[in-house]
Amino acid sequence: MKLQILLKKEDVKIADELLDNFSDIIIKKAPLKNTDSTIVTFETSSNNMNDAKTIDNVHGLIKEKISFKILVDDRVAHFNKNLFPLINDFERLLRKFLYVGAEVDDKHEIIKELENKSLEEIFIILFVDIEYSTNFFETIKKNNNFKKMNKTAFLALLNEKKEESLWNEMFSSLDVRFIEENYLTLKNYRNSVMHAHNIDYQNYSSAKELYYEVNEILRNNIDIYTGEGDYPNINYSLLLKALTEKVDITGIFPKRYEQTSLNGLAEVLKNMFSVIMEMKNNEQKESEE
Repeated sequence: MKLQILLKKEDVKIADELLDNFSDIIIKKAPLKNTDSTIVTFETSSNNMNDAKTIDNVHGLIKEKISFKILVDDRVAHFNKNLFPLINDFERLLRKFLYVGAEVDDKHEIIKELENKSLEEIFIILFVDIEYSTNFFETIKKNNNFKKMNKTAFLALLNEKKEESLWNEMFSSLDVRFIEENYLTLKNYRNSVMHAHNIDYQNYSSAKELYYEVNEILRNNIDIYTGEGDYPNINYSLLLKALTEKVDITGIFPKRYEQTSLNGLAEVLKNMFSVIMEMKNNEQKESEE
């Protein structure tokens, strides 16, 4: 795995001193003809996630002390390659969730031809109350004293009218609030990957965790609509909360399970969940390497 940067000649020695402790890094230098700059290449022996993390540490260390231009950055390509399937799954799951939800709520005229819309267009339809936003900005324009308003005054103005997103209108009875709360972050991470922006290991880890979570939320709630899961109509999000936080699980299961020993069933599911998550984590580690 390789990180190749363009440095001013006088900064090469600083980079060398910073990387004294990186014994597993191969460093190559070549002057750029007819300039006072040097091309410096940092390379590891393989191309897995551990190497990506090592290169990420190198990048972060140099970035703190020196200004440089990136020519090649394999760690970002590795991060993007791992994130792309999660983002692809998210967009497909989101469309499926919206189509079945629109069928139930009779929103065919709004939720249609999603394949022809960008993710940003879909997010605006779902999460932005255009009328609310327009009215707020019109109010600001008409208020000659808005430059004298503080944060408290602005918040009071924002709260004068209720904002109602289509997402909340369609799915308020489902446990999907997390997606609405994080849609801007989802969009930003998605754009970073699709447009090959440079991301570090911390952002990669945060993006991976976020997309895993929203994809699981979408799958579980699609199952609630379609009955495709192993336990149709079980609120999986509440169940997971119950199993991990040891809260009362009454009301999580459909009424037809009311005669079941819920505590016994919860214990069985808890053990199953632990095994499944361990298998999933092992598969994930293997795929990343």
